[in-house]
Amino acid sequence: MIVVADTTPLCHLAWTEADWLLPRLFGEIHAPERVMDELRAEGAPDSVRQWAANPPGWLKIHPDVPDENRLLAFEKIDAGEREALALALALHASLVVVDDRAARRAATELGFVTTGTLGVLERAARMRLVDFDQAIVRLRATSFWVRESTIGEIRQRLRSAGH
Repeated sequence: MIVVADTTPLCHLAWTEADWLLPRLFGEIHAPERVMDELRAEGAPDSVRQWAANPPGWLKIHPDVPDENRLLAFEKIDAGEREALALALALHASLVVVDDRAARRAATELGFVTTGTLGVLERAARMRLVDFDQAIVRLRATSFWVRESTIGEIRQRLRSAGH
């Protein structure tokens, strides 16, 4: 399975020290260099910048991403998200890990299956790798924003599945 990740899920999973879930769930993760630049940017949390300065071996960084200009029609997404989608197209990715709503919509329009930070945590909870409620407490201590109703829906799905 080829998986491409965008900045926000990598940021929040690294920030909450849950990045280890990505290789457990998906194996290698691919990301464009621009995503790493965003993770190393001055505004990123110190722990995330340190993580991005010495990324784990399971994260494959692509310095040269095929022409993202063909994705300019998706003007509501930023350059890092466009590069992640361009990389996903080039690699024929099976999954794109992205949180931004417009970027998810663009990925879906391009034919990709998507998940985000919450989807990673839900999948990990189903596999009993994490306690979902504890993971949400850690996630809420960051800049991550989510509707309470969304958390409730995930909790309900997990309860229905016996978790």
